[in-house]
Amino acid sequence: MGPHHPVRPAVMLPFAGLVGTESALRGIWEVLQLTRMRQVDLAVVGAGPAGLMAASTAAGAGITVLVLERETWTGGRLGLQPQALQGPESIYQGLTGMEFGERLKETALSAEVELATDATVSHLAATSFTPRTFRLRHATLSGVHEVAARAVVLATGSSEPWATFPGSTLAGV
Repeated sequence: MGPHHPVRPAVMLPFAGLVGTESALRGIWEVLQLTRMRQVDLAVVGAGPAGLMAASTAAGAGITVLVLERETWTGGRLGLQPQALQGPESIYQGLTGMEFGERLKETALSAEVELATDATVSHLAATSFTPRTFRLRHATLSGVHEVAARAVVLATGSSEPWATFPGSTLAGV
C-alpha cells in the first residue's frame, strides 16, 4: 500500500477553465464581504495631532471619517504633557499638551468625525479590484470589527529613542 492521500471531491463549475475566472470570483467574494461591513470614506489610524488634523480637514470637506486610536486618550504624546507647550503663541496659545490635545479632539468631533478609542487595528489590506477599497480590522472592548474605507491615513505617531548610558537600566532611572 502506498502513502495515504486524502480524497478531494471534484467541484464542477460551469465556467471552469475560463481565463481569469478565479480572480473574478475572488473579486466578487471581496465585494460581497465589503457590502456587509461598515463603510466610510476615510479611516484614520491614530488620534494624535496629525491624525486628528487630517480627520478634521477631511470631514470639513464633507466626507465620512472614522478615527481609530489604540490608547484610551487622544492627542498622542501631546495628550500626556501637563506643561505649557513651547512654540508659536499663535498656535499653542499657552495651552498645555493635554489642553491642546483636547482642543484637537473637540474640533474633530464638531466636524462630525467618529472617534473610537481603545481600538487596536490588527489588519489592513487593499482589495484586488478597482476602485480600490481598504479593509481594516480592529478590536475594542465590545469585540472585533471590520470597516471598509475608500482611503486610509496612517498617523501612528512618533517614538523617541531611549537614552542609553551606563546604569540606564537600573530601577528608578
